[in-house]
Amino acid sequence: MKRFFLIIFFGFICAKLFAQVKVYPSNWWTGMKTNSIQLMFHGNHIGNGTITTKYPGIVIKKSYKAENPNYLFLDIVISLATKPGVAAFQLTSLGNITNVLFPIEKRRAGRS
Repeated sequence: MKRFFLIIFFGFICAKLFAQVKVYPSNWWTGMKTNSIQLMFHGNHIGNGTITTKYPGIVIKKSYKAENPNYLFLDIVISLATKPGVAAFQLTSLGNITNVLFPIEKRRAGRS
């Protein structure tokens, strides 16, 4: 019984560590002059993973692996017609799938 709880505990800890994926910049805006950006993802052992999105108006151009396995870089293009919302990037690494949320906000009038 003790072994069972120990396995469950370590499984929970490993799942939580993998789920802690952050993205920088933390958001972007629709209608910006600069619509081609690079995102940096940071999390435990995500560098060997793959990443996709089905959000309308976002195209993944290229992904880059860093020397450090905890980083993954992604070049994306956000179409001028993209609607505000929350884009979900699906990160698959070490057999785990994690959704990383990336807000696309409406640009305020008069801003670049």
